[in-house]
Amino acid sequence: ASPSESPDKLTLTKRPTVKMAESTTRLRRSRRSTSGLGPARFGYTERADAIDGTPKGRKSLRNSLLGITKSPSPLRAHPGGNVGRASSPPKPTHSLKKRQEAEADAAVETPLPPRRSTRSSAARKQKPESELFSGDEDEDDQGDQHVEAAEGQDLGEVNATLPLEEVVDEEDHLEAWKVMSASGLLSLLAIPVLYALNATSVVQDPTMLMVVGVVVLIGYPALVYNIVFRNMPASQYDSYMLLFSLFAFTSVVDLILALTIDGRLDVFSWYLQYGERYFQSSYGYAANLWDATAHWMLYMVMIYGLASPNPAVYRYVYLYWAGSIIFSLANLLPGGTIGEYSHELELSSFLNAPYVLVPLIFLKRVFDTPRPVRTTTYRSKTLDTLFAIIFALVMAVLYVRFAACMGSEWGLAVLWREIEPTLLDPSGFFKVFGVVGLYYHLPYLLVAVTCLILGANRSQMNVLTDAAVILAGGMAEMYFCFMLSAVHHLTQVDYRVQGAQQSSFWAVNVAIVAVVHLFAYHCVYHQPFTGLLD
Repeated sequence: ASPSESPDKLTLTKRPTVKMAESTTRLRRSRRSTSGLGPARFGYTERADAIDGTPKGRKSLRNSLLGITKSPSPLRAHPGGNVGRASSPPKPTHSLKKRQEAEADAAVETPLPPRRSTRSSAARKQKPESELFSGDEDEDDQGDQHVEAAEGQDLGEVNATLPLEEVVDEEDHLEAWKVMSASGLLSLLAIPVLYALNATSVVQDPTMLMVVGVVVLIGYPALVYNIVFRNMPASQYDSYMLLFSLFAFTSVVDLILALTIDGRLDVFSWYLQYGERYFQSSYGYAANLWDATAHWMLYMVMIYGLASPNPAVYRYVYLYWAGSIIFSLANLLPGGTIGEYSHELELSSFLNAPYVLVPLIFLKRVFDTPRPVRTTTYRSKTLDTLFAIIFALVMAVLYVRFAACMGSEWGLAVLWREIEPTLLDPSGFFKVFGVVGLYYHLPYLLVAVTCLILGANRSQMNVLTDAAVILAGGMAEMYFCFMLSAVHHLTQVDYRVQGAQQSSFWAVNVAIVAVVHLFAYHCVYHQPFTGLLD
């Protein structure tokens, strides 16, 4: 760009293929840009009116679920973002110069907008978000951003009137605690609801039981929204807080169900008779107990995180929960389908559909969010070597366990069935447990060992880190259910771990879970995958 004869105008190069709307212009979205001073926030689609310059947040089902926005990140601070911030023009790159020369005929004269600072004095003191979150940036993307900045000069007046950056204060944290506490207390309404249903006869019909479940899934979110989220500012509210409140409610339901399976209560016995009958097993007890304790606590943390000023900080909590719930259903539903309770499946089993879809859609939003910058460059080839050796042993265990649960007559498989006789339980859950270990856990461990030995670049390291946290959550749930079922009284004596078998059983399985969690911690807080052969 070069100044023209008039000092109030500036000649800018503009791509002819880009059509600028006269009244309304969408702010561009860049998944790789992480600049901005404000905290991250689940996004809205913003539009800036070219006349008055007022940014307008617009919610939609697609944006709420998928987080596909026109903002720099699906998790962002406020409608203004960092788009259009007044700054000195970037140094032209080679690709930018070449593009400007090729499009010189499209040059237009645009009034130079008045330079107005959109940063408050308090915001200048705040730590830039670019130091908290990182993205995968390269020179080509930076060159494109420079051109887009030049194109965006038509919105000079709009960008100049963007609101001042918000300053994070303690009030936001207090509001997050209120939201979390209210959601947790309302989830306890599941107890009187179950007692009320227990006093009626409508639950004795499987079809009516399905209808009651659908009514509760619709009515409870409406109640929570009107009590907790209705008066929440639009910039703070996120639809997933409502979903996690519903899941917390069902976690309390699962607590009552677990106590009923264990014989401590009889309030929910009708559900075991007319609903999901495959829960009448030791694995069903363990799965419901995990959902009632670990998942309930994770829901509270995630609700607090989404209501807090910076939801992206809780990225690995989201990933851990997603891994836990996904692997839980990957074992529960197939096991109930192929086991001894397969002939008793009812329509109420389809109530698990939200637990399959929501984690997958939510993962899309988490993956679109810039990840926290590594605060340490700690590297240890000794640790990487130790993890590689241990993972090789774990892969061998997973393979032998798969052969054992499938009834193989291989010598090692026969020996392993003496340590873990629960694998042959007719419920079918532990057969699926062995299959999932072979086809999901083992491939990741193999890739991790390969990258520990040969090294990995930045993008590969980020993917492996996220996968390590997801795997840790999934293995925590599956091994908790497996170990508890193996010693529970509902498991038949012939398939129960007891006597001299217990020492080997507990040592192997606890060690596997501990190593996977230590490796996830190592990936998040340290810098592995530097390569043992370098």
